[in-house]
Amino acid sequence: MRRLSFLLLFLVSASSGCAGDPLPEQPGEVRVGGPLDAYMEPLGTGPALFAAGLADYGLLYGSEDGLFLQEPGDAEPVDLGTELGIPLSAAELADSSLLLLGSQGLYAVQGEELIASPLQAALSALEVDELLASDGESGDDLWLLSTNATQVWSEGALYSVEPGGLELPAERSAWGAPVDGKKALWVSGRSSLYSVRFDDGLVAAQLHRADTQVTAMAVDGYETLWLAADGELFRRWPDDRWDWFTAPFVPTRMASVEGSGDLWLQTESGLWHHSGDVFRPVEGTLGATLLGVDGAGRAIVRTEAGLVRVSEGRPLLFIGLAEGEQLELDTTVRLLPSAPEEVLSLTVTLDQEEISVDGDLALLLQPLELSNGAHELAATAHYGDGGESSGSLFFSVGEFVPPTWSEDIQPIFVQHCSQCHLGGQQATVAGGGDPLETAGQWATAISDPSSDLLGRIETGNMPLNSPPLTPAEVQTVKAWVAGGFQE
Repeated sequence: MRRLSFLLLFLVSASSGCAGDPLPEQPGEVRVGGPLDAYMEPLGTGPALFAAGLADYGLLYGSEDGLFLQEPGDAEPVDLGTELGIPLSAAELADSSLLLLGSQGLYAVQGEELIASPLQAALSALEVDELLASDGESGDDLWLLSTNATQVWSEGALYSVEPGGLELPAERSAWGAPVDGKKALWVSGRSSLYSVRFDDGLVAAQLHRADTQVTAMAVDGYETLWLAADGELFRRWPDDRWDWFTAPFVPTRMASVEGSGDLWLQTESGLWHHSGDVFRPVEGTLGATLLGVDGAGRAIVRTEAGLVRVSEGRPLLFIGLAEGEQLELDTTVRLLPSAPEEVLSLTVTLDQEEISVDGDLALLLQPLELSNGAHELAATAHYGDGGESSGSLFFSVGEFVPPTWSEDIQPIFVQHCSQCHLGGQQATVAGGGDPLETAGQWATAISDPSSDLLGRIETGNMPLNSPPLTPAEVQTVKAWVAGGFQE
């Protein structure tokens, strides 16, 4: 095993007297809203000690008695057998392939079965508890984490991460919050919090908090790091600023996912949900165990009745074409409303013209039948209880010069949105919503299935207490989304 070269940085906080990033002198109080009457979708009654959401909205779940793969929209899950033993962790690679870690070793999903991973021999001597995959310079980097050490498999070699010659235990970990503009792995262990990232062929390990016992950690879709430590709540913004709070709950676990603004927290009193800078207790979740989140940001929890998916509303998802993608070939897009068996009718429009879908809730998009430029596919599901669920998908066809963040969208943000949506104490209006000061944060807010940012902009509900965007500005935002959120 190779030992990585390190750039090890220590920052000293004068206020705390210990190594770490500086904090405000006094903690703030979290904003607490009323109870959330969340939508709960039963997924199965069998035992589930493990669950992992996939980018395509699929789900892996199971126990030592069996592992199952639930493809999005399919009624019956695929039985992957028991070769894995007790499921421990899963990593989804850039090509959508899956690596699974269990008590019996490391396996890959191939079709509808598990096969031993070629990495198994190299990792057989390691006691790995968790896998995390990240984009490397020439492929995926696979982080191998345990309570004793942190390793990384990169470009065919296994490295030990040992800042200052000391092993870095990974009692808790999270991926995605950037340091100096580069996404990093965050690791807590032995009362310290480090970030670890590749930097020009080396690995930079930076100490951010010392003498801090982290009990829960997650990174949300806005690349914000959340920590529960020493009975308090901490938040680190992407520009290195920290907040800390007193809260009426103590999280024992947190979960979020890239592309979603939803943060879910498990506490002794049940689940809590954070969105729009407001924390809300989730009704009916006392005793629920948070296992993870799916690709749409919905919580996957274990209850006495079985496995349940929890969401703020009933999102309507699109499969087959990504937000902002250019349509080059004939493509089948499938609609996936929550609880499709409860849907009475479905209204679908393409560029505001109503179209039909087949019995599988699918439709064929043909670029030769569409004009060059931006397009919007929208759908509304109508339920038997009188409720509705809506979603939209923006894409482009042919020759199209989309707006950019720097030239077109950022000036709109500065004029209309910055009072409330600058991160943390930068906002001039106290209690602002989610941060929207970067192109990536806008992409998260717009692509998040539980968000209706574009709808609120279009109806004039945002910005609050200010003149609405002009029709031309609204169309500029839509064209920017259709063009793939260009910087």
